[in-house]
Amino acid sequence: MTLIFLISLSFIIFNPKHNYIRFLSKDLWIFYIFGNILILASEFTYFEKLTKIKCNLNIVLLSQGYTITYTPIIYKLIINFPIANKYSNWIKKQKYTFIFIISLIDCIINSLLLISPIELITNITSSEYDKNFFECQWSKNNGMLTVILQMIFSTSLCIVINIFVFLEWGIETTFHYIRCLTLYTAFNWIFSIHTYDISKSKSFHDIDNINNGNTNNKNSTVSLPSYSKKALYASRILSLHGAKEITNSNSSINSGLDKFQIINNQELLINGKAENITLSMAVYAFNYDSNFAELTKEFNNYAIENNLDINLQMVLFSEQNSTAQIDDFFYSMDTLLNKKSQKYDIFVYDPIYTAKYSKHFIDLKEYLPKEHIDLYKTGNAPKLCMDNDKWVGLPIFLKYKILFSNTKLLKDYDKKVPTTWDELIETAKYIVEQEQINNNRTIIGYNGFFPKDDENTFFSLYEFIYSFRETKDSPFPGFNSDEAREALSKINQMKQEISNLDIFTSSLYYNVEIFIKRMVLFFNFWDSSTIPDYTISVLPGKKEGINGSYLGGLNIGISKYINKEKIDASLEVLKYLTGIDMQKFILRQYKLFSAITSVYDDEEICEFMNCKLAKEIQGIIRENYPSEFDDDNYTKKIITLFHEYIIDKRSANDILTEMDDITRIYYLTITSSKLSLTIFILYLVVLFLLFILTIVVCHPRISKSEKFLSLDLWLIYILGSVVLLFSEPFYFGKLTEISCNLNIVFLTLGTTIAFVPMIYKLVVNFPLINKYSNWIEKHKYIFILSIILINGIINSLLFIFPLKPGNIIRENEKNFTKCLWNKDSGIIVLILEVFFCFFLYGVIYVFIFFEWSINETHKFVRSLIIQTTINGVLLIIFIILKVININDYNTYFAVHSFIILLVVLINCGFLIYINLWIPRKIINESNDEKLIDKLLHFNSSIQTNEIANTTFISEEVRKRRSTRSTSISSGQSYAMKIVNLHNAKEQAESIRRISSKEFPIP
Repeated sequence: MTLIFLISLSFIIFNPKHNYIRFLSKDLWIFYIFGNILILASEFTYFEKLTKIKCNLNIVLLSQGYTITYTPIIYKLIINFPIANKYSNWIKKQKYTFIFIISLIDCIINSLLLISPIELITNITSSEYDKNFFECQWSKNNGMLTVILQMIFSTSLCIVINIFVFLEWGIETTFHYIRCLTLYTAFNWIFSIHTYDISKSKSFHDIDNINNGNTNNKNSTVSLPSYSKKALYASRILSLHGAKEITNSNSSINSGLDKFQIINNQELLINGKAENITLSMAVYAFNYDSNFAELTKEFNNYAIENNLDINLQMVLFSEQNSTAQIDDFFYSMDTLLNKKSQKYDIFVYDPIYTAKYSKHFIDLKEYLPKEHIDLYKTGNAPKLCMDNDKWVGLPIFLKYKILFSNTKLLKDYDKKVPTTWDELIETAKYIVEQEQINNNRTIIGYNGFFPKDDENTFFSLYEFIYSFRETKDSPFPGFNSDEAREALSKINQMKQEISNLDIFTSSLYYNVEIFIKRMVLFFNFWDSSTIPDYTISVLPGKKEGINGSYLGGLNIGISKYINKEKIDASLEVLKYLTGIDMQKFILRQYKLFSAITSVYDDEEICEFMNCKLAKEIQGIIRENYPSEFDDDNYTKKIITLFHEYIIDKRSANDILTEMDDITRIYYLTITSSKLSLTIFILYLVVLFLLFILTIVVCHPRISKSEKFLSLDLWLIYILGSVVLLFSEPFYFGKLTEISCNLNIVFLTLGTTIAFVPMIYKLVVNFPLINKYSNWIEKHKYIFILSIILINGIINSLLFIFPLKPGNIIRENEKNFTKCLWNKDSGIIVLILEVFFCFFLYGVIYVFIFFEWSINETHKFVRSLIIQTTINGVLLIIFIILKVININDYNTYFAVHSFIILLVVLINCGFLIYINLWIPRKIINESNDEKLIDKLLHFNSSIQTNEIANTTFISEEVRKRRSTRSTSISSGQSYAMKIVNLHNAKEQAESIRRISSKEFPIP
């Protein structure tokens, strides 16, 4: 559509006196088309994610578009008024002042958007299976004033047009135009009123849901009449007072109500206060069904006692439910949250999913009192609840993996609870040997707790590696680290010396059995009620004072897609369950650890809880990985790899490297591989070569010799190659959104700058001398900058539709980051970039064809086609590489870089060939011709005969071609003209002169 308008605009500019455009002058038609372009442009604001700025910009473009479209027509009608008057005359003399005044009035109305702008809201659909979307919404009072003023102004312009149409109905000169305007104005007015979309005012989102009784107020019911879509538009126009009329017309509404308002979740507000807000809390409780049922009951009692008018309902998912119900919980967490559903208000979830779901939960730091957040700032809570400096939840309770030690056996052999793994091995080895001497061959030194196909294997491995870190404050060392290798070696030692493979890989239930039967000396397991003859302590570490325990528990978070009233109510639930009083209740009642470290200073709590353990334990949870990783598959793969090691199938180095590769994102650095170092060295070599070539081109002897391009054009050509070369270093290091977009900018800009000098030279050397070539020759730098500017405009679209880095996750391959286009809008930018580049190639090929035979430059032109063709083929290969999937990151980046290097090297070779080889060849040919002339001088008789023959042949050829030229000039076909241009030996002022030039003798 925009293209049609632009073509129309060009038609008006180049055909200003055409009969079809005589109703309006050229400048008025330009105003009219520009107004339509603004109307069209207003809709582009709805592409991509809506923002507050886009909402307001849409209205500004829309209203200005209609105003600028109407104004030229109004102006024409006024000055054509049947009776001459001073007003018409003044407006006729002050054309642009009149148009400016009308536009200024519209701007003044639009300026009200600065006072009461359009807001952006999330339209939450009533169905869980419909898509939610952003919507631009007028504010309730001032916003409606703005839209009404805009509608009145637009309608007034239409009325003015129709009044003048009526008065000028019989004027013959504009008879047909005036009648067309009647239909045009009617349609435009209808569409303009509709496009202002009064639904942007705050109104009823889902009347059907209200009719279905989506309210918890049992004393009052609301029944609203149903509306068709057409009636709904009418009701929206009256939205400022429509609610009162609906209320008065319905007998089922209590006559004492003076107002009501429907909000996003269809709760009924009476006199501004929510009645019995019901909150839905989804809980995945493992084995804590009864605990959460009791906690829910406790809160509801608390709410009644404190008049909170909140009713908490729990939706429980546990291991006792069916598998389908448990799967439904994860469906709720994934699908419903991604769809911004309001099915659940509060979520109780495993902290392992904190990073995955953080974008769906409110930041508690912005809602809770600072004193409440400060309770959780120390200890292990931040590891469980924070993501990107946001508190997306708080722990209701914690679970730790700890060490159970058989106190009876330790006492019998006068041994203490170990604090390091070496101490544990030494103690267990000694006691097991002594027990075997005493015929107790069932005793097990250490259980390991690495059950097959069980996530506890992952937890045990993770905490074991963590316990080998160098200092207490050191992070998780990583799988591909010396600490991890040392940890796996220690696990293998423990398996061989104080246990065996079957025990280490035994099931969860067998572990519980040997624990109850007191068959194990040191037992790694989750904290639970202690049994006789066992004491609990932190798990050992490599060094004393350093330990590691995998953290478990449940967090509570609040959905950010519910309305403010429900968020406030949910915060009351969260504050109650995570407050210090309730945390002490959970400690006392359920013997579950709290994340509030200060409670372990309470002597009363320490009477029934191991406060020393709670203070000393150093928890760890799996680090957060990018969303592209599948958590479950990741865990399963780690478990599989570890069991391949524990059964002595693979070495520690192999499985640790593969574990690290699962989540590691690889990227190019200078030292990452020999390949990347080679690429970097090649960059430096090519850059140095370009520098040398610049010096050579600028050398006086070279600069004065016969060259295809002037010195300034060669320097621009070299600059393009340098810019093109600098596009690739953006791939070194971690890819970011900035580096991805700069790569494209440098790539396209470098290509354009390298092409422009060639295009310029070909245009000014066009065989047929014309005003365009002359203008371009005189305005060299304006022409060059214009083409570069077009490329800059296309690149500016990257601000709206940028490339973004995306992780390419491959099974059994190295993961890497790739710059990805947006699937919808981004592909438009890509097409424009590719089209512009191929357009430049096409222009070069066309001019090469026309200038193929020009004596002065034919050697340069024919070498140019080779360079352009090779570059074009490499560009096609480059685009194909951008589209197809390459799994190996080394191959992807290497091929990518080598293509760019090859293009730049070809450009360098072309530069050397054009500047050094061809000029020397021309000089040698000239010397040869002089030598031949001297030799021929000594044979005058032969020379005379040859000249006579040649003259005769030439005269015959000229006669034939002169005759042919005369017939061609009288009625040349386009094909013949193109052929003549192709065969032209030099520039001429007309096709006739070109065709009369000598063709090459066959």
